[in-house]
Formats: sequence, C-alpha cells, structure tokens
Amino acid sequence: MLPLSVEGGNMKPTGRNQLIIAFLLGMSFFTSIQAAKPARPNFLIILTDDQRYDSFTPQFMPRTIHWLADQGVSFNKAYVTTPLCAPSRASIFTGLLAQHHGILYNEVKIKKSHYEESPKFPAILKENGYYTGMVGKYLNSWPGMPRRKEFDYWIGLPKGGTPADWYNFRTNVNGHWRTIQNEYITDFFLEKANEFLDKAKLSKKPFLLYFATTAPHDPAIPAKRHENLYSGLPGYRPPSFYEKDLSDKPLWLRNAPWITYGADGTPEPTFDEGYGVDQARLSELRSLAAVDEAVDNLLHRLEDEGLLENTFVLFFSDNGYMWGEHWLRAKKIAYEESIHVPLAVRYPPLISTGGNNSDAIVANIDIAPTIYEVAGITPAAKMDGVSLVPILQKKKDDVRNQLLLEGWPDHISGGPCTPPWKAIRTSRYSYVEYLSNVGSGAPCLFKRPDIPELYDLEMDTFQLQNASNDSRYSTVKNFLKNQLDSFSIPK
Repeated sequence: MLPLSVEGGNMKPTGRNQLIIAFLLGMSFFTSIQAAKPARPNFLIILTDDQRYDSFTPQFMPRTIHWLADQGVSFNKAYVTTPLCAPSRASIFTGLLAQHHGILYNEVKIKKSHYEESPKFPAILKENGYYTGMVGKYLNSWPGMPRRKEFDYWIGLPKGGTPADWYNFRTNVNGHWRTIQNEYITDFFLEKANEFLDKAKLSKKPFLLYFATTAPHDPAIPAKRHENLYSGLPGYRPPSFYEKDLSDKPLWLRNAPWITYGADGTPEPTFDEGYGVDQARLSELRSLAAVDEAVDNLLHRLEDEGLLENTFVLFFSDNGYMWGEHWLRAKKIAYEESIHVPLAVRYPPLISTGGNNSDAIVANIDIAPTIYEVAGITPAAKMDGVSLVPILQKKKDDVRNQLLLEGWPDHISGGPCTPPWKAIRTSRYSYVEYLSNVGSGAPCLFKRPDIPELYDLEMDTFQLQNASNDSRYSTVKNFLKNQLDSFSIPK
C-alpha cells in the first residue's frame, strides 16, 4: 500500500508517491490499450469442386447460405479466370492469372512452371506466425507426396484428383498414406478439419484452414443418407439446353463429334444425353448436402469456442460446370455456366450488416490479395488480382469494370477439344476470341482462329444469339476487341 499523508481531513499521496501513482496509472493505461488490440484474424477458406453459381441457393445449401450469405456478403458476379481445376486453384493461392503462374491445364508438371516460385498465401501466412492446414483436394498435378511445406497440417489426395469411390479412397495424412474404407469422403474431411482445429488451439497461433471438398465434381457420389434427396426435382431444361440453332456458334462446337444434324440442319444428339444430364445433376446436388452439413459443423464449433467473430470465412468454387447448355457437359470454356461461381464472405469486423449482395465483377485472383489485407500483410510481389476489402466495407461498389479470362485445350481431362481462347467479361457483355495453336504441340490442332463470340447478357441471358456479326453491336465489339488485343496468351 502506498503511504499517504493526511491534510485537512483528506488523504493525499506524498510528492514521491504521486510520481509512482502516475507511473502505475500510465502503465495500466498502456496495458489496457495492449489488451484491447484485436487478435489477428483466423481464416477458413472453403472450396468446392466444379460447383455452379446457381447451385448455391437456400434449396440446396441452406445452412451455408444462413451462415455466409445471410450474415455476410454474396457476390453475384464472381468468376474464375481459367475455368479448370488446377489453373484456377493455383490462381486462388497466388492471385495470378494462369499465364503468370504457369499452371495452364490440369496435367502441367508443377515444378516446371512458375508456380513454385510464386508467393502463395498459405506460405506467407505461415511465415507470419499462422498455424496452417490443408484438408482435401490441392492441385490435380500434385502427387500427394511430399506434404506441402507451407502447411503445418496436411490431408491430401493422390495427384490432387477426385477418387472414383467416395467411400473407399487413399489419402495422405501428414506425410503418411492411408486407405480409408467405409467412410464418406466429405465426412472424413470434416473429421480431419476438426482435428486441425484441435491442433490449432494447442499451437496458440491464429490459424488458416483451407478446406477443399471433392464435391460436387462429376461423377459425384452422394452420402448414403442423401441418396434420395430432391427425388421430385424436375429435369433441367433452360433455352440453351441442346440448343436448336448452332449456326452462330464457333466451328469447334458445331463440329463436335457427339452432335449429328438432321435433314433440316437441326442438331441431334447421338445418345439420350438428357437423361444423363438429369442424373448427373441430381448426384452433384445431393453431394453438396454433406458439404452443407460440414460447413454448419465447422461454423457452429467456431461459434461455440468464441472464435467465429474473428474468423474470416470465404466460400468459393474452382470453376462451374455445364449441364447440357450449348450441347456441352464440360468446363474450361468461356460460357457463363463454366466461369460463373458462388462467392460469399463472412467477417463481422469488416461487414457491418449481413445479407448484402454485390454486383461487383470479382474473381479467383482476388482471394489472395483480400487475405493479405485482412491479415495486415504487405504482399511480397505484384498480383493480377485486387483486394475485395473496400467492397466488404462498403467503401466501393466495385474494384474493376472488366475482367480478362483465358483458357487452353486440356485434352487429357476430357470434354470438348477447344482452341486456346481469351475473353473479356464486363457487367453486361462477354466477348471471346479463339486462337490458332499451330506450333504448340497440342493434339487438338487449330490452324486458324475460329469465329469470335459476343453476348449481350442483359438481353440474352442464355447466350443464344452470338452478336459478333450484328451491326448493332459493332461499336461494342470494336471496343472490347481493342481491350483484348493488348492481352496475349501463350500457346
């Protein structure tokens, strides 16, 4: 106790003790400021596989919608710059276009690309004191061994791909191969994600969990408990489903081997593809139910442990997928169903009220810059993407007025044999140019450029009328073409 003097009936500190008290009060004030400083944010990045934008709805993912869309921001115009698994995932990690990180298609040898030398947000976060974990699908070309050094905790798949059997599969658990039997793959990933959170708690560090499911990649296998979901769901038949008039489409599509033409020139399928699409679609939607449950489980846990409000949660897909639009069941092309994906973010320190929708044009390349800004880390190198923090804070309505996209033939992964292409997407228009790939060594050889495609998406939502030769759109076409001329892509 400090000695006190008594004067006029009031107790007062002596001169020397006044200094001591002032010092202690200052220390107390300094300590309170230090204590009030918010903890560094945690990150939960949830990535699905080949999920279309229109499957991210209250009907198919009600729990995820509740946690993220209703309590955060949903982006109505989120895209991937190269709509194929490995290139898109590499762009997520690096914030770079595929031509800059070098993963152009799924079978690229990673060590021969620029990917390894490109800064990636898991490595940067780990260098800055984060406990990092990867559970699920990494990159298609990665063999699964060795475990990636940027992750403290690692659950991977052979070659980063999707196993044929979702109840019996091989996985790499922190450097050791295991065969999992009679356990559904999404449930296994959830179990390991919770194990990671246990270890993150013991580490006493902020964490990054990258949770990447194989669902709803085709051929999807739903959990047994979900096998009968949506049994009354009608077949999928938009106006672009097995489009009746392909005369305005590029030659690579008109000449596709699965399309034949009747005497009147109308395209006809060589098999009953409609039934196949309906069955595949049902399986994909059913497989998302387990993902929805997993998201709910993880966010409930974070809430129960008092971590949710300081955890940046982002939900995204590596690309979309086509359900028969324009005669295609594929990705890797520039049609909307292939490039348009769900994106939702929940992070209360930046998002004052939930249930917001943004029409900003955003992309996979924006995820890494956003994570760096939220974490308070200055990026080590320039990126093609930009941070979405100003949109989350409602300081800006958009971060760009156009987005460049690119794609290459991926002959090994299946799907149509397409020429290399580059595209530009604005809030209203989509313009695509197809290129020659002579000298590239690709088995899909295109000696000359195919016809371009231009769509007014306000007037032609389903991309039925290619306006590239429509004189009413000549000014628009010339403007977009000039923008695209300065954007070159490798063969």
